[in-house]
Amino acid sequence: MADIKKEPALVKMQRLKNLGKKLLSGTPPSQDELDYMGNVFSLTGDGADPYEVLDIKGSGGWASKKDNEEKNRLNRIRLAIAWMEQALKPEPDGFNYKIEDAARAIAMDNADPKANHFGFNEDNLKRMWSRHKELKGKPFTLLDLELLD
Repeated sequence: MADIKKEPALVKMQRLKNLGKKLLSGTPPSQDELDYMGNVFSLTGDGADPYEVLDIKGSGGWASKKDNEEKNRLNRIRLAIAWMEQALKPEPDGFNYKIEDAARAIAMDNADPKANHFGFNEDNLKRMWSRHKELKGKPFTLLDLELLD
């Protein structure tokens, strides 16, 4: 698995949830996932605090204002990447955009006041597109639907 020590606790919690869903669906875990689970179970079985082993020590949920802001930021990233991914598809399903055109169309610095931007400028959107490869081509899910209310 990726170096999870550097990720926010909320992302780690989402990864645990996804791993649980994967196991419940009957999909076999990868070798990295098996190693990770083996370490977690061994350390927890030896008496270590599970929250410390999983490195998610804290409120355990989305309780604080800071957590809600982080959740909304992550949701905006997911929405923006999903929109861009759809916009890259050929017509009639998409707009047949290049990545630069898709980022420009929803950037907060777009001159069109009707642009459906997500609070990111064009450079940030292109950077997110490059960095968040794990979100591309996956079923679209949000951490919470509060963003859409």
